[in-house]
Amino acid sequence: SDLFVETIEWKGESAIVCYFSGFTEGSTLNEQLELLRNRAEDGLSDWGETGASTVLPFSMSTMVDAVCVGSVAVIFPKTNTLLKITISNVTVRSPDEPANETVIRGAHEGFVESNEKNISLIRKHLAIPDLVVKDIRLGKVTNTKVSYVYIESIADKEVVEDVKYRLDNINTPKIYSIGQLEDYLEDSVWSPFPQFLNTERPDRVVANLLAGKIVIFTDQTPSALIAPVSFLSFFESPDD
Repeated sequence: SDLFVETIEWKGESAIVCYFSGFTEGSTLNEQLELLRNRAEDGLSDWGETGASTVLPFSMSTMVDAVCVGSVAVIFPKTNTLLKITISNVTVRSPDEPANETVIRGAHEGFVESNEKNISLIRKHLAIPDLVVKDIRLGKVTNTKVSYVYIESIADKEVVEDVKYRLDNINTPKIYSIGQLEDYLEDSVWSPFPQFLNTERPDRVVANLLAGKIVIFTDQTPSALIAPVSFLSFFESPDD
């Protein structure tokens, strides 16, 4: 019932608009469609390439992926093309300080249930060009976005490749939490000692990134995994 599908007129042909109503504001979409329609009528060759949209060859999988992640898909059957518009409007709570990781000194903010917001909190602290963010989709059923972050000039390339190899070789239909992902990544599931540092604090993540560590996020989880870690890593406070 929340899937919106409607046929509109576009330069003398019909186009089909598809999106989930919970992800997109109708008024904002109408403004973006009007802007793109005017660009197309002006004869611009790159009318669909804007900061919020792109034109792709149509395929059913491309359309489904676009709509499921919150984008708007506009299908042009005559030219077999797809206009993808990214103007998602998802409710996210404020980045309050985590209750289980309070500090006296330092920033009083924590991660939220959005990868984009969490990455922006890190970039706010680290305004550097070699902060690398890589995305991967895991789980054939859940299609969960997982991001791993590192500083290219500091992180060990072999460790980065090892993290990438472990993520690429996770073969499961369902990934829906950071704890589940940790089980697939760690060397020994039965070890009484944790092999990843789990945190909800951006300042702790920044400190570990500057030490050459790699940080892993999963969408809809307000915490991050830090690796590799030593035994002493669990006794350090973010404001030490």
